[in-house]
Amino acid sequence: IFISLVSAWLLLGSISLYFALKCFIPQLEVKFDKNVFFFRDAAHAYGTIDEFTKKVIEVFDEEDELFKQLGEQIFIESMIIDEKFISVQRSIKFLGLSFIFVVSLLGYWLFNIL
Repeated sequence: IFISLVSAWLLLGSISLYFALKCFIPQLEVKFDKNVFFFRDAAHAYGTIDEFTKKVIEVFDEEDELFKQLGEQIFIESMIIDEKFISVQRSIKFLGLSFIFVVSLLGYWLFNIL
């Protein structure tokens, strides 16, 4: 019984840790064109600061392109936040379940000592 309780506690604790760490690195497979509002694109896709600034000015001059790129940014950020929220909920759920096994483990241990 002791080994089963410890194993369940470790398993649930590990699953909780997995979902907690998953919050930091969400995995999304979405393809968009280069976007001046995406951090990675801003840092790497446009070359020098002057080229990036020129592209930002072009995007801001074209209202349709501006709204398209802003919409893409809002969409992808919403997906990231949703994935993180789901992972946090799962992490908390498994942490709570592991706590039940810790309490059971302590109860079993105290029962056997007394």
